[in-house]
Formats: sequence, C-alpha cells, structure tokens
Amino acid sequence: MEYLNLISIILEAIVVIFSLMIALQKKLSYGWSLSFTFLVYVFYDLARIQNWQISDEIMAFSFLAASISALITVYLIFKK
Repeated sequence: MEYLNLISIILEAIVVIFSLMIALQKKLSYGWSLSFTFLVYVFYDLARIQNWQISDEIMAFSFLAASISALITVYLIFKK
C-alpha cells in the first residue's frame, strides 16, 4: 500500500508544478492558490508517511490552510 501513497505524492507534486506554470506563464492568479494547496498536501502526506515529529496542531493548521486555499481557488475560477 506504500506505493499508492508514493504515487499520490508524485501526482500532487506534478499538480504543484503545473499550477505554478498556470500562475507564472498564463498569469492566472488561481495558479498560486492551487499550487499552495497541493504543496501543503505533499507536505502533509510526506509528514504522515515518514512519521515526522510534527505537532498535531501544525498538521491541523496546515490542512486548514490548504482547505482555505482550495476554497479561494474555486472562487477565483467561478468568478472568471
């Protein structure tokens, strides 16, 4: 099952790269929030899988920040 987690992290990292390209090359602001969201997902998943010693509060805050960023992303896309 570990390989499925690794595949997921790789896919999330690819989303970060493409989101940054959307922000930088296409000049679309939602690329920034989307890249932040998936960067936090990569961090969250790596911390969980690698058993990093990170407090539950930081993990919860990072996931909340990713959720807020995702909300901003869909709002910006909807508004467009």
